[in-house]
Amino acid sequence: MKSFVNEEITLEQVLPYPPGRVFAALTTEIGGWWDHRFREGSTVGFEPRIGGRFYEDFGAGGAAACYAQVTYIDPPRRLKLQGSMGMDGALVSVMDFSLEATEGGTRLGFVHALLGNLEEGLVAEYREGWETIFGKTLPDWLAKAKR
Repeated sequence: MKSFVNEEITLEQVLPYPPGRVFAALTTEIGGWWDHRFREGSTVGFEPRIGGRFYEDFGAGGAAACYAQVTYIDPPRRLKLQGSMGMDGALVSVMDFSLEATEGGTRLGFVHALLGNLEEGLVAEYREGWETIFGKTLPDWLAKAKR
């Protein structure tokens, strides 16, 4: 059952790396760790420029044209994306990443604003997904990448 949603998912994580390192992981290196794919074996790409795509390539000419598009980029401090992130229905979805140097590394702030007709429980699923990404997937990948 779909219903109208106007929600924000807000998260914050301190990562023990400088902002430039975290920004690179969020952009040009995202294909190395992004694990929420539509298809097994696909590649994920990110074009770090205004209008650039965050996309998935299935190979053999198939692709998910765009999870989101870059609407603001100020390396290594800020990144804003707008796009459906795979959600169906009339939707405005905006993701805002802020990176701030802190004594412990980088404070990564994140807000995902969602507006539209969404299936019941979908916002909770996305919240859980983002919590896993910022609490485990990204930190684990950064620790292994050691760059």
